[in-house]
Amino acid sequence: MGAITRWLLALLMGLLLLVPTPGEEAKAWAAPPAEVPLQVALRVGNVYRFSARDKTYGAEGTLRLSAPAA
Repeated sequence: MGAITRWLLALLMGLLLLVPTPGEEAKAWAAPPAEVPLQVALRVGNVYRFSARDKTYGAEGTLRLSAPAA
């Protein structure tokens, strides 16, 4: 197989990746989802391995995320 043939085959395969699959077109034009209010709370219990030089640290704590049931 020549270099030009391999190049054309690669180009064709790349173009096939751009073709939308059935149903994908409908997803692209669907309305964006409605906004959902979220509540976020973070409680830090311990900070360790703090390094001002490397700008790194480790932390222990709790992340709480709340959203409406609907």
